[in-house]
Amino acid sequence: MGNRPRHETRSGDGGFGERKDCSACNHPAGPLNALYLEHVESLVRKMHEFVDLYRCRECGTAYIGISFDAYDDFWAYWVMVSAPEIVALREFESRSDKFWAAVDLVKGKGRHIISPPNGPLEMVDGQASVCAGLAPW
Repeated sequence: MGNRPRHETRSGDGGFGERKDCSACNHPAGPLNALYLEHVESLVRKMHEFVDLYRCRECGTAYIGISFDAYDDFWAYWVMVSAPEIVALREFESRSDKFWAAVDLVKGKGRHIISPPNGPLEMVDGQASVCAGLAPW
C-alpha cells in the first residue's frame, strides 16, 4: 500500500475509514486538480457501463464511481458510500441491475464529483442529474 496514510477503520467496514476532517473529501465545490481517489475493485465491467469501488487516498472513505458512454460522450460520477450501501450493491447478481442500483445511489446523494465530456473534473454540492448523460434505454 506504499505511501497511503493509515486510517482507523470500524469493525466490518471492509477496511474503509471515514474522517470528517479530511481536506480531500471536504474540498469546496468547484474544479479539482486531480481525482484524490484510488481504485479498489471493479464491480461492473460492460461494454459501455462501469461501476467501481474507490477509496480516498487521505482518509480511506469509500466511494462508488459510475462511468458510461452515452452517445459517444464519456461521463463519470463519484459519491461517498457507506459499508451497508456497498454490501447491498454487491448483492445484485446481474451486472445490469448492479449498474442501475449504482446510478440510483449516485442520484440519491447530494455531494458528488463529476467528470463530464469536455468539461473539468469538479466537486459539486447538490444532487447529480445522472440522467442528463444517460441514453433513454
